Amino acid sequence: MIFNFNVSMLKLKFGKEGKMAHTIIIVDDDSFFRSLARDILEHNGFEVFLASNVDNFAHTISSLSSPPDLILFDVNLGAEISGDQLLASFKHSIVKKYPALKTKFVIISSKTDTELQEIADKCGADGYIRKSSLNIDYGGFIFASQIKSFLEK
Repeated sequence: MIFNFNVSMLKLKFGKEGKMAHTIIIVDDDSFFRSLARDILEHNGFEVFLASNVDNFAHTISSLSSPPDLILFDVNLGAEISGDQLLASFKHSIVKKYPALKTKFVIISSKTDTELQEIADKCGADGYIRKSSLNIDYGGFIFASQIKSFLEK
């Protein structure tokens, strides 16, 4: 399924003067995962916005005054479009309109590394993170470190 993302509704401005924290959007239909990921990232100094589906994502992205630094897309969104399809459609549309965009596009799933690498390559993601990295035994350290690594690239 091809999803045409209407980028004309976006009100993104470039320039991050005075911006204190990196902004991250998490697009995932699992409310427990969204909450846990948000808590870990906010604890590490990130500003986090959550979206549970395509409509929430469209509303969230259009409400921001500047582009997010990273968008995390769950592969299995449980919707009319998968997270990797949403990523590919959105990235294609937004990069056309804003070629200087520095936003990182990352997929997340419980799939294997091999599967995730293949999906990331196919949809144009900057990379992937396995959901197991949220391991609460380590306080989400691995997950937060992986997010920081993407932002430093």
